[in-house]
Amino acid sequence: MGLLSADRPKTVRNNKRPALQSPPDPSPAPITENVIRTTVEDIIQNQKESLLGKFTLTMRTMLNNELKSMREDIKDIRLGY
Repeated sequence: MGLLSADRPKTVRNNKRPALQSPPDPSPAPITENVIRTTVEDIIQNQKESLLGKFTLTMRTMLNNELKSMREDIKDIRLGY
């Protein structure tokens, strides 16, 4: 016959030994008004730079397209079309 669960040998784990040099519990730094202000300013600055770059590229593309059209018109006028 097979062994019943009560008859099977059980594996017993030893207790964990305490760590001698445990790192301290990392407690989060307090969130102050100054920390929030600095974080928000950094985010706004980064977003402002990104938007300014996109705006500059868009304006440059738009103006180049308009100037291209104007140049073609002037060329046509000079050639008498």
